[in-house]
Amino acid sequence: MQASVGVRPRDRGPTARAATDARVLVPAPGRHRRVLLRAKEFPQQACHEDDEELLEPHRCYYQDLKPLLPLVKGLAHITGGGFEDNPPRILPSGLAVTIEVGSWTVPPIFSLIQKLGQVNQAEMYHVFNMGIGMVIICAKNNVSRLTKALPSAKVIGQVVPQTGEKRVIIKN
Repeated sequence: MQASVGVRPRDRGPTARAATDARVLVPAPGRHRRVLLRAKEFPQQACHEDDEELLEPHRCYYQDLKPLLPLVKGLAHITGGGFEDNPPRILPSGLAVTIEVGSWTVPPIFSLIQKLGQVNQAEMYHVFNMGIGMVIICAKNNVSRLTKALPSAKVIGQVVPQTGEKRVIIKN
């Protein structure tokens, strides 16, 4: 079993986020443990093609991110709770994030789970990581440096002023 824990003093590390910040993702290998547990609720044929993929070890992002931490304003590991629960934990009050559906390729296992489980899109983004393992918030002027250092990373949305109760806005 693997586990990762990170601790930082409040006076060091990521700085305050602002509505001008971009969001960059680091795709997850495998589908993280939560998908494995939920996928096993479906008929055997649902998981047959993806058995090996579902058993892939959880990824530790530290080595990839360590040299980039000075550019980072916030990190959110997208695990159980998906996009609804995780990014808001790193946002100050008054800010929200947008997620641009279609800005990355969602792995096929999620479409299969959605179809066989008759799960609506909002629930999928709440429960699953949809192929996103880590969200990085950085200043817009640091996006190119991050995506160059992390070739699989893409911009998936941005930090915006919060208007209403939602802290995460999924945009189609």
